[in-house]
Amino acid sequence: GDHPPITPMMAVTEYELQGGDSWRLYNLVTRHFLASLSPDCIFAVTKVTFQIGKEAFTATGRHTLSPGFTAVLTAHRKEDSHLPNIKIGDEVPIEKVELRSGKTAPPPYLSESELISLMEKNGIGTDASIPTHINNVCERRYCKLDPGRHMVPTDLGIVLAQGYMRIDPELVLPEVRARIERDINEIAEGRATKEQVICESLQAFKKKFNYFVQCIERMDTLFEASFSPLASSGKPFTKCGKTHRYLKLIPTRPARLYNPITEEIYNLPQGGVIKQYKSLQCPLCNFELLMYTVGERTYPLCPFCYNEATETTNAPSLPPPSMTKPADEGADVKSTQQASPEESNKVELEPEPLTNKQKQRMQRQQQQNDVA
Repeated sequence: GDHPPITPMMAVTEYELQGGDSWRLYNLVTRHFLASLSPDCIFAVTKVTFQIGKEAFTATGRHTLSPGFTAVLTAHRKEDSHLPNIKIGDEVPIEKVELRSGKTAPPPYLSESELISLMEKNGIGTDASIPTHINNVCERRYCKLDPGRHMVPTDLGIVLAQGYMRIDPELVLPEVRARIERDINEIAEGRATKEQVICESLQAFKKKFNYFVQCIERMDTLFEASFSPLASSGKPFTKCGKTHRYLKLIPTRPARLYNPITEEIYNLPQGGVIKQYKSLQCPLCNFELLMYTVGERTYPLCPFCYNEATETTNAPSLPPPSMTKPADEGADVKSTQQASPEESNKVELEPEPLTNKQKQRMQRQQQQNDVA
């Protein structure tokens, strides 16, 4: 790492430190330091597969061959669990059969250490900057640390992330930040110039900013549903195909459905009447269908498919890494031609063609209208 570990400088006894917290702290630091210099713990694992009737079961045993660092750091030591000496084809008596029932539990929130590991895996930040990033999201109240050092997202953080996902998912995913880190490394290693990276990054993010401003109303409706009295006044109306919980209908213009669990918004067509429709489910996404009446015509409406067809994002993407031209070997990096300020500020927003997935969603929506 970038920082040296805390190193014990001399050996002392508990009596010399007069016990208490001083001795416990010294004991912890010294044991961790010695464990970091000790060999690995080596153990053998035995796995036995056996069959009862038509059901297959497994049993696992563990035997320590060399304690290694666990001889010093006893808190990490695991007890051995021995299996009897058996071989293939042996029959063993069944002492007890027990049938248990239970419920699955959702995974816990990411711990601070797990978040750091994921940031390192995705190339976000360095050893020196990662703590600053985590502190920033906590100070801005996007997340909070609970007593167990878990990162708990706040309502503000959830709504903000959902809003970015509705407009430009790249701004939420780790790829954008990791891309910037890679470009900086390219500059440090001489494979790209500072001017090239700055020019390309500014153009790409200017396009993203302009697109975001054009679609900001998607973020506004989400914040209004989450932080205004409308969120508490909405009534349960139809079931979500993702969470299987009821979505709230917010009837004020623009009419929309709100999921208080995932902080998602599903816009509804305006100018008509929305009613419940026999609790029938959409065969594509399992959302409950609604009945939409406009004038004298009535259509079945799936909230999810309607939003997927009408709210497709055409957010501009960052240029691929290959667009950053490496400097020629042996050439002076500073001699690379730079774009003029006038050329750097020219950004053309062109409509991007629909992807195959977006075309399929629109075709499914058209088929539903034809059936109606």
